[in-house]
Amino acid sequence: MSGSRIVVTNASPVIHLARASHLDTLLRLYDKIYCAEAAARDIKYPQEAVDFVAKHATVLPVKDNARVVQIQSAHPKLALGEIETFVLSEELSAEEALFLNTKAQNVFRQEYAAKIRDIINLPDRDTNRLTFKSEREINQFYLALAKVIPAYKPLVKILQSRRLVP
Repeated sequence: MSGSRIVVTNASPVIHLARASHLDTLLRLYDKIYCAEAAARDIKYPQEAVDFVAKHATVLPVKDNARVVQIQSAHPKLALGEIETFVLSEELSAEEALFLNTKAQNVFRQEYAAKIRDIINLPDRDTNRLTFKSEREINQFYLALAKVIPAYKPLVKILQSRRLVP
């Protein structure tokens, strides 16, 4: 599957990008979007997120259930959807896995050397500036996320203090 821009996404990025009206960002940044079955089951709202997965993502089961159990045993506080997202990204040799939960990101990066991206770093993925054509568009993306993700709220004040957004 190399050569394609492939991502396996957990539920939270899809939910929050839908709430921020930025699901189209995934379509512009990736050629193929996958979602592990457990993560897809976690997407119950908003309806835009449910519809997006049904229309644009390929939902797959993980094959290596032993790996899932191993990670669950080592990290019982991680959700099944997070673990399956990571394992599926390995199985598909995906370019990266998309997460929102910092604990999950840290575990998979540090202990498993995984290629993880937080949705706040999606503009960094757009190296050719095909999706975010200007700094203003990037700032608007950050602002939209900050409005729907409590942990990102400090971004609003930073962007406003720099007079980058109203």
